[in-house]
Amino acid sequence: MSQAETFLKEIGVENKPTRSIIICTTPRSGSTALSTSLKQTHLLGYPKEYFLQLYWQKFEPQRMEAAHLQRWRLPLPMYAKQVFQDGTTENGVFSMKIMWEQFEEMIINLRTFSQLKNIDAEKIPTMVFPDILYVYWLRRDKIRQAVSYAKALQTGIFHKSQILHYNYDDKRYTTDTNSNIKYDFYQILYLYQSLIRKEKSWEAYFIRANIHPLRLFYEDFENEIETAALKIANAFNISIPAQIVEQKISMEKLANSINDVWANRFREELAKKTRTPLHKLWLHGSQACISRYHKYFKNS
Repeated sequence: MSQAETFLKEIGVENKPTRSIIICTTPRSGSTALSTSLKQTHLLGYPKEYFLQLYWQKFEPQRMEAAHLQRWRLPLPMYAKQVFQDGTTENGVFSMKIMWEQFEEMIINLRTFSQLKNIDAEKIPTMVFPDILYVYWLRRDKIRQAVSYAKALQTGIFHKSQILHYNYDDKRYTTDTNSNIKYDFYQILYLYQSLIRKEKSWEAYFIRANIHPLRLFYEDFENEIETAALKIANAFNISIPAQIVEQKISMEKLANSINDVWANRFREELAKKTRTPLHKLWLHGSQACISRYHKYFKNS
């Protein structure tokens, strides 16, 4: 019995997965569309941000008071058990997607289990998730990604299918979608830099853990996201029936003409402010900027 199998047995997971897919990504990368494409196969797990609630419990506890999140207000062993039950398909494949900050918090929480207490962070995933395939899902155009991120934080709307939206000013969920959004160079700049930092953190972790993930870029699959699921299935040696491969997912994008206007304006203003390459740009007066946008930054 592997270490992961032993862990799953100890927390009482009944539909024990035999293989795992961990989608490592960053906000506003198109990862929800990717996850939907995996879910519809019913062979590649049911990926969600299962460890997001652990992050909220620590940094935004008021969010966990919402009725639709009550099922996740559980002691950690029961929480972990629920994750595996929700994320595993009948063929024994578990999958999840996770952001860097959620991953860090997940490792901290998993270390509270006695058998994982003194284990290096790089080794913990293999002791919890069986036979892992790491998928690194990226977006090349970081400016458009940052613009999308800014809009989502201002509106609280991250997906078209959302019924409730989180208002960061009032710190509450609402059905009101009439949010006033405004272009702000410094918010987009900060979020751009945040995305770069998160990607660097993932890259550093992969090197430390000697992980060679399957790297996929959103732009390569933007118009046929289903083919990304096929790539993952091939890497996992899982055969997907033809009728599933041909099935298109139905997801409406949030991006519109505002995204184009903001992205173009940001590029123009950035060119006027500095000649330093974007990836080396340092925001002068960053502390003032952080104070101004504190409500956004703890989520960035």
